[in-house]
Amino acid sequence: MSLPRIKTSHLERMADSFAMVQHSIFSKPDKRTGYTLDDNSRALIVALKLNELRESKKIQDLALNYFKFIEQSQVPNGNFQCFYSSRQEPMNLQHSPDSFGRAFWACAVAAKSRGASKEIKKGCRKILQRAKPCLSEPGSLRATSFSLLGCAAIADGWKRPAKKLASSLANSFNNSSSRRWRWFEPHLTYSNARLPQSLFEAARMFKSERFLDVALSSLSFLEEKTLLNGMLVPIGQRGWLKKGRRRAFFDQQPVDAGCMVECYIAAFKATHNRDFLDKALLSFEWFLGKNMLGKPIYHESTGACFDGLGKEGVNLNQGAESVLAFLLARIELEKFKRELV
Repeated sequence: MSLPRIKTSHLERMADSFAMVQHSIFSKPDKRTGYTLDDNSRALIVALKLNELRESKKIQDLALNYFKFIEQSQVPNGNFQCFYSSRQEPMNLQHSPDSFGRAFWACAVAAKSRGASKEIKKGCRKILQRAKPCLSEPGSLRATSFSLLGCAAIADGWKRPAKKLASSLANSFNNSSSRRWRWFEPHLTYSNARLPQSLFEAARMFKSERFLDVALSSLSFLEEKTLLNGMLVPIGQRGWLKKGRRRAFFDQQPVDAGCMVECYIAAFKATHNRDFLDKALLSFEWFLGKNMLGKPIYHESTGACFDGLGKEGVNLNQGAESVLAFLLARIELEKFKRELV
């Protein structure tokens, strides 16, 4: 299998001088939907990783915009304002634990990235220090995993909170799991693979058998539910999967396929088991048409990614979350391109 060339045309189309726009109508950014901290955090990671692969003034400028969006979103107590209107004004909404985790993770990646400017590195370190008090109570399992991925990315000086976050996840797994349900909570919803992914990183960080065992067991369970008939079938948003009930097959989201790719790569790095690279590639093929409908989700000529796979067909809108999920997965595979051949 040949991997599609990394294209940034749609990524660039979805950004304006303020930040990355949240949604689109087909391929056209819909500025009426505003801007989110989640998207711009993911976008900062994408831009920096792209710049590590190949320096680009255009991508560097985008990275600076995404950083500035995160910087201005931080409020005095260290948390973040997570949504801005189409008029680029902050909306008076409650803080989101997941958004906090994603912003923390993005800033941690930036603080150590070879693709980040000095301005971004310095600014992100300040953001991280202000955010540190908020790490004690992330507020959700996914927020915990995002924050743990951030601590693992920066490592220096962050081992104590990292161990606390990893232990919290491992405890959740032990409290919730049984012989037939080896998971952190009594349901599978969105971004499931981030939980074992973060524990694979913690296992490497601390050389911990406990964290590795939980990561392997939970990933194995997730595989049982999502690797079906030789293809990835992400848990659908139209009902999710609740313990003891049937799973939803639609609507499948790019973010879940992308998370699986990144989780398998983290598993490979923690174990050196090449089977995980094969499964990362299999998961990535979901974007290229190896899915329940046999329809490509990635638009190779434009570099865009469609918004999901529904029972009736592909969602032809091409929002920020989707293209970022594809690019994060594709960039991670690029690092292991030779080993995938």
